[in-house]
Amino acid sequence: MQLTGLTSRQVVIAEALWNAQDENTIVALMLAFGKQEVQTMQSLMIAEMLDNVSDTDLATDVLAQFRSA
Repeated sequence: MQLTGLTSRQVVIAEALWNAQDENTIVALMLAFGKQEVQTMQSLMIAEMLDNVSDTDLATDVLAQFRSA
């Protein structure tokens, strides 16, 4: 994933989200950085991943995976 133009804070959030093992990690990130900021970064990451997927079924699977998280 190559998100560009991010602040160092956003990079930290993105890396933590990318490496998150469970829902508790995401909740901890929301407490540390703010719910809105973490959700915004999740949306940017999802958009970037979907932008790089050419298979519609795979894109649907990626989106469903993030919605269930």
